[in-house]
Amino acid sequence: MDAVPSGSALVIGHTARDVTAAAPTAAGEYNQLPAVPITLRDREQVTRFFDGLNMTGHGVVPLSNWWRSGDAGDSTASGLAGYCGIGVKP
Repeated sequence: MDAVPSGSALVIGHTARDVTAAAPTAAGEYNQLPAVPITLRDREQVTRFFDGLNMTGHGVVPLSNWWRSGDAGDSTASGLAGYCGIGVKP
């Protein structure tokens, strides 16, 4: 973010290991195929990407919760195994 001007946004949709129980197994199977493997991260690890930024919306939430008005901390939601968030550089 050092290279971008104030007001720039970081938008992340990232695979997660702690949203669904099947995510680690699915990632392991997927990683046997491509030359570039995916890395699963938990909510805390994804949240660190936004250090120093002003969060918008619901903060860092499971992908399936982005458009819901429910609890932003709910990582048990069914659906996509990932987190998303938007942070703006002050």
